[in-house]
Amino acid sequence: MRQVIIIGSPGAGKSTFARKLRDLTGLPLYHLDRIWHKPDRTTITKPEFNERLTEILAQDEWIIDGNYNRTVEMRLAACDTVFLMDYPVEVCLAGVQERVGVWHDDLPWVEETLDEEFRKFVEDFPTEQLPRIYGLVEQYREGRTVVILHSREEADAYLAEFAERIRFFERIAANGHVPLETIDYDGWELRFAEGYTGRANSVLPLGPSQIAAEDKVAVCEEQHHSRGLPASFKLTGCDMELDRYLEARGYAKNASTDVMTLKLSEWRTGAAESGGTTCSDNTECVFTAKPTEEWLAAYFAFEGVTDERKQGIFRRMLAKVAVDTVYCVLMRDGRAVACASSAIEQGYALIQNVVVASECRGQGLGRRLCEALIGKVAADGAKTAYLQVVQTNDIAKNLYRSLGFQRVYSYWYRREQ
Repeated sequence: MRQVIIIGSPGAGKSTFARKLRDLTGLPLYHLDRIWHKPDRTTITKPEFNERLTEILAQDEWIIDGNYNRTVEMRLAACDTVFLMDYPVEVCLAGVQERVGVWHDDLPWVEETLDEEFRKFVEDFPTEQLPRIYGLVEQYREGRTVVILHSREEADAYLAEFAERIRFFERIAANGHVPLETIDYDGWELRFAEGYTGRANSVLPLGPSQIAAEDKVAVCEEQHHSRGLPASFKLTGCDMELDRYLEARGYAKNASTDVMTLKLSEWRTGAAESGGTTCSDNTECVFTAKPTEEWLAAYFAFEGVTDERKQGIFRRMLAKVAVDTVYCVLMRDGRAVACASSAIEQGYALIQNVVVASECRGQGLGRRLCEALIGKVAADGAKTAYLQVVQTNDIAKNLYRSLGFQRVYSYWYRREQ
């Protein structure tokens, strides 16, 4: 899901759904009403609208909210996911009535009355507009995900299921990168590893809370401060209320990261044996179930981790990983040139610790390393590979996209200043 359109009757709640989907996915959101209308209640010209829409469609990622039947086909041709809201007329009429006198960020003004002509448009939408929309959706269905929603309850259920999928990935990823100390606190997991790595020294919201956010944050701050650390929270689109609260408290947002997945059912698996497999150009991938001294030496050298204390912390963290693991060293002419690892749980393989020797970068070794490790976990029975990549790391993102990974959601940190 990278290029999404949301269509359906006015009043169905397209804009509300779009905002919630934006929060969960991290995709940029565009409201067509906001583009078409000016604050003085005039509109831009059709050529101007077409030009702006064409610019948006040319981008890699977007959510576009709105009907504008003249351009529906144009958007259907460009998208990979369609949400069609086919709700009862009475629900849509109630929805447009509820907008009167209330500010919404999808329009540059507040609607003061419900225009009778607009009411008639909503009443006639099922017979005058929907048949053509359904026809176009069927015409462009191949190769696209089409989700038809018939009620607000179905829309809410879809979003809830998506949120639970995010929580699932957060849980299993946490099991693959384990801190030295964990405190479970009212649906939150407080993670500590003597300050080594952000993921292992932050609060991870994983479930519903009963205690007020301000009280819980105070406890988390106290726990961090007692260990000589600033408070840090690892957040996703499931945590927008907490994110806004922390922002108001002066917490800075940083290290925004994409979580990307790859289905392995179509992955071209090679003959990845447990001992190793020859790649090409005198390179060999050596696999082990646990981190060897050779793997650790390569990782510390390539990442520039020379502090023995940090090395000791990392060794202890790796020793606490309870799920299945695979460690891979890429050798060339008998010398380690790259390494990576994977933590596998419930058929999901976390690809992590991917690093190439600085003097060997730009030679395609990262691709060979990833292909070999993905092939190995696929051969061992994993169904999905996933990874986490910082949004500013364009080189890595382009590599992972070329391997077939697609972004599912994003996370970021709110850190105490």
